[in-house]
Amino acid sequence: MKTYVQIGANIGNDDFQRTIEKLEEKVRVILVEPNPALLRKLSSNYKNLKNKHNIIIYPKGISTINDITTLYLYEYPGHSSLLNRRTNKQRDSFKIPVVTFDFLCEKFSIKEIEYLCIDTEGLDYEIVNSINIQKTNIKIIVFEKWNIDNDDLNDTYRTGLDFLNKIVAPKFKNYKWENIIMGKMPTYKLTKMKDIESDLIACKKAFAEACIPWSITDGLVLGYARYKDIMSWDTDLDIGIFIELDSSMWQRLHGALKANGFNLPDRKTDFMHCNRDSEFGMGFFHKNGDYYEQFPESTPGLKFVEKAIWHDKQQLVDFCGDTYPIPSNINDYLDCRYEKGWMTNIIEDAEQFFIYKRGGRKQSTWLHGRCSKHGNLWPKILKTEDSLS
Repeated sequence: MKTYVQIGANIGNDDFQRTIEKLEEKVRVILVEPNPALLRKLSSNYKNLKNKHNIIIYPKGISTINDITTLYLYEYPGHSSLLNRRTNKQRDSFKIPVVTFDFLCEKFSIKEIEYLCIDTEGLDYEIVNSINIQKTNIKIIVFEKWNIDNDDLNDTYRTGLDFLNKIVAPKFKNYKWENIIMGKMPTYKLTKMKDIESDLIACKKAFAEACIPWSITDGLVLGYARYKDIMSWDTDLDIGIFIELDSSMWQRLHGALKANGFNLPDRKTDFMHCNRDSEFGMGFFHKNGDYYEQFPESTPGLKFVEKAIWHDKQQLVDFCGDTYPIPSNINDYLDCRYEKGWMTNIIEDAEQFFIYKRGGRKQSTWLHGRCSKHGNLWPKILKTEDSLS
């Protein structure tokens, strides 16, 4: 059962509740609200949803430690916060129990959250910063913008853009950040990206900084053609560089990739295993007539051959919310790589497909597999001295 969490539920009857009302499948909803004066109304507003969903009201606050602390009530009805705010006048305060986000997750055995909504009148950035995304997998996080610096008179909690940009945001580099409006309030929406998608964004940025043309290849191209998305079983990022790089160009590219978080060797070879959040295969090819050839050091005596009509000029396509370069003549490219029928008939297991194409893991089988000179699949695998003519 999927879990939806709201921290700062107030009395409900808001955008979060309307999100729950639209769900067809049964879910677990955890509503965190520390103000006892609001709990009866909150329960009443969710009354009609209790038969459909598992509704849990948790009457504590969320903070950076487990403790007893002060909840401040402000003049605007319904507004309360753990912040002793400089920018809003108080009308009352009292003590409440607070727990950490980790404690909340442990108490309710939460490993994954489909949707987390945070509305805590200024404490949002601290709560987001306290989330351990290695322990709790969260698909979507929404929280209010609170761009007032140092808005806590007690100097207990941090607020403002400097804290958000320097401390919080780097922890969520694998999330896509959007500006939205919820309840008339400017809000951030963070959507978790697949590791490959995060690496793809960083890869595009690095190649743009280095001014080096490149292209996505292989499974990413298949994902684009089939789903306009990364395939669920794709496990790595494959790209190709189809121009000759001199030493200064390589140093520029190497520096840009390192600066964007990629781990890669210092010395360039025709095929490089790299990594960031996922595995990253980077191939360098050399033009030879109607073909591009690659000579990886890991496969001595062998070369990999691609058709020049695929890579002489890349095309730009809309993919994963941005534009990316892919091979031209895409139908021929995919027919040759995955056989005709790739739109509906494909081996989804990467290891099985590797063996299907090449005949086995041993390199000695590759010259006789489906990617051999007389096989039906590409890239062709030949002895370095052989040609396709």
